[in-house]
Amino acid sequence: MVYVRKERLKKTRKVLAVMIKQSVDPDVVTYNSLMDGYFLVKDVNKATYVFNTIARRGVTPDVQSYNV
Repeated sequence: MVYVRKERLKKTRKVLAVMIKQSVDPDVVTYNSLMDGYFLVKDVNKATYVFNTIARRGVTPDVQSYNV
């Protein structure tokens, strides 16, 4: 089951990259979902990186961001 989640995370990262490349700004919900996925597969470093990226991309973290 963890393998399936890891594969989905890879696809999610690719979709996020395409969004950014095409000037579609991901919102806080998108970043929260990605962080949650990383925590589900126990990749705390990547989840923390995403959290730190939120502010650099000009998105304000919300309550859910901190709860993830």
